[in-house]
Amino acid sequence: MKSLIVTVLACMSSIVLSAQECVNDSVVIANEDSCSTESIQAAIDACLLLAESAESKDAIALQKAKVAMEECKLSDFGSLRSQNRDENESLEGHLVFNVAFADSLANGKDAYKNADNINRSSTHRGQMQPGEILTKTCFVKSKGKSVYTFRSRDRQELAVVAEPGGLITTRVHAVNKSKGINEWHNDTVDVAKGRNSRKTSFNLPSQPRSQVTLEITNCTNKDITVVVISN
Repeated sequence: MKSLIVTVLACMSSIVLSAQECVNDSVVIANEDSCSTESIQAAIDACLLLAESAESKDAIALQKAKVAMEECKLSDFGSLRSQNRDENESLEGHLVFNVAFADSLANGKDAYKNADNINRSSTHRGQMQPGEILTKTCFVKSKGKSVYTFRSRDRQELAVVAEPGGLITTRVHAVNKSKGINEWHNDTVDVAKGRNSRKTSFNLPSQPRSQVTLEITNCTNKDITVVVISN
């Protein structure tokens, strides 16, 4: 009888602990096929077109990508902070997801060898205007993981698009201790293989702002650039 009581108590304790773990570290799975990213979808499509046309070296398509990016009113995602950036990393030889880079390629210039300068010259800081979409070109080492943080509120739509040949998997962690939010929004399809783009969306409290951590894993054996897109 004593053994039975001990066993029952142990099981109850295990259930309680498991429940606490679920509350403290809840996991929300992102379904990429159904999640809505309406406010940034045009920017996602423009970046995908840039990557595709850059790979095929199609000048007409590159010009279309440039125009599409201009129409999206892209702005620098200055509040996106790298948590593990290598000081020696460079964008040279990689695709930069902005209008200036697309324009250079469309005009037959070798933008890749001037990638760092083009990226810096197109980066500006200032107050975000209504209707603008935030973007930032980031570097991810081969078989590596880059981690970024930013603060957000209300409806959050987030996407990552890789340069040609890039395959990625993402995890997004949203935390707001005062509101009891501790959510993971993880990719669940082709996790090991990766995909050329990923997206997710979720709702956050209006106040206070929540801390969002974005993890981007490079599933390939080469260094790549990606663009992070946010509303």
